[in-house]
Amino acid sequence: MRKYILILLVVIGVSCTDDFLNKTPMTELSPEFFWQTETDLQLGLNYLYRGINPGLTGDVRTIDTYAESQNAVSAGNNSAPNSDGTYDNSYTYIRIANDFLENYENATVSESVKKRYKGEALFFRAFYHFTLCKRFGDIIIARNTLDFDSDELYGSRDSRDAVIDFIMGDLEEASDYLPKKSDIAGEAYGRITKGANDAFASRVALYFGTLKKYSGETGADALLQKAKSFADKVITSQEYSLFELPSYENFSDLFYEENEANDETILAYQYSRDHGSYNIWVRALITDNYSSPLKNLADAFLMNNGLPITHNASGFSGYVTKNSEFENRDPRMFGTFYRPGIDKDNSGAIFEINSLGTFSTTGYCPRKYTYLDAVGDLSGERRYGDVMVIRYAEVLLNYAEASFELGATGGELDQVLNKSINVLRDRVGMPHLTTAFVTNNSLDMLTEIRRERQVELANESFRYDDLIRWRTAVAELNQDVLGATTKVYSAFTGKKKTIDGVDFVWLEEASTRNFTDKNYLFPLPIVQWQLNENLLPNNPGW
Repeated sequence: MRKYILILLVVIGVSCTDDFLNKTPMTELSPEFFWQTETDLQLGLNYLYRGINPGLTGDVRTIDTYAESQNAVSAGNNSAPNSDGTYDNSYTYIRIANDFLENYENATVSESVKKRYKGEALFFRAFYHFTLCKRFGDIIIARNTLDFDSDELYGSRDSRDAVIDFIMGDLEEASDYLPKKSDIAGEAYGRITKGANDAFASRVALYFGTLKKYSGETGADALLQKAKSFADKVITSQEYSLFELPSYENFSDLFYEENEANDETILAYQYSRDHGSYNIWVRALITDNYSSPLKNLADAFLMNNGLPITHNASGFSGYVTKNSEFENRDPRMFGTFYRPGIDKDNSGAIFEINSLGTFSTTGYCPRKYTYLDAVGDLSGERRYGDVMVIRYAEVLLNYAEASFELGATGGELDQVLNKSINVLRDRVGMPHLTTAFVTNNSLDMLTEIRRERQVELANESFRYDDLIRWRTAVAELNQDVLGATTKVYSAFTGKKKTIDGVDFVWLEEASTRNFTDKNYLFPLPIVQWQLNENLLPNNPGW
């Protein structure tokens, strides 16, 4: 276990991009000299913010977006690695949090200040244990800083249930200590607040609650109730609200730099012009084709009458032209995809964003967090907008899903929907989701609640986790991977699949995809179980 030990014993320098994170790096944190002031407490935690960036390419692990080649995880073709960065980094972050918790009391500050930063440390310890647990299942719980002779280093893994209890315990305690956003108005934007903690607790409880339910395990309802309760705390706090769009079709405005730190942002990973830390995802998404949308995602967006495109009364325009599938759709589709043949810079010059192999692998191009006037201009691609780690829309979706999974029906469910999903729909002028609408149109309520999450949070790295916790990944991922109609290309010569007389870009055949039950968890990295045989057996199938 020596590599594991070395990772856990690393003493990290503190550096990051935002003003409150940009401090002189420390190579040693001596308990005798360091833990004195509130600034020391902040510095002791700042490095932990570094690992919260969700990235914007996580959906390539599904068939909602695609990079330039097959994703091994999505296809079920990955193998056990020698090492795993998520494993290594998460335990490093956890050690920093534990080191803080063992020393913060030494600071000569008020108890309220101490408790505030204790709350931050508890949040981060929970955050990184969650990262590990959803990836590997049973893991070693790191309750304290570990040394070379710590028994835990050579121990067996704690059960997933024990890990869940530990995570939720940290988040519940942190909720009592952390300040509301309004209580620290004017302070450094981006620190952990009660709202961020409670929203994340809702995410964690929903993840494990639904995972347990659809795996046939006990304890699902207790977690789903916590998911609903924590989401409701955030909603009723009135600390957050949806970003107001200038028009229904301007959904993408929410993700632009000029609108960062709006009231929908609960927690963000920050980039800084002052320190030259630019958002790499702008180039990765729109120039490097790291996450081009797929037909599966495009088809999920409803018609503007609230019906799926497959419904016999939907009025879907089909694929007569390269733009016809965008007609009369949920306006969020226009904020998630660039439509072919658009005006690049309001000059009247038409920019074909969906040219073969240029700015898209699939024929669709992602719009969130991207700028057309940056395409092909390296300096222009250096944008500095923050990436939202948690936004209020997710909380509303968590509340709706947890309530439905707990059995809300009829009038009770309609009240839930009016408090959550229909608030999202009002923002973009979409019809309300109601029990009557679902019944009258022979729809399925669970499908529609999940669809809302898919389209609202598209390209924000939620989809893979959702398929895992719903236990639908085997059915969802082992399908043909299709892009846009070949009409978007002037001279397409690649592989095509014809559906109802329409040709679509065919990126992968279902026969090449092998996602099975073993892929619901990742394998433990080889070096870890070689050094500590008590970590074995590895996860099922690995």
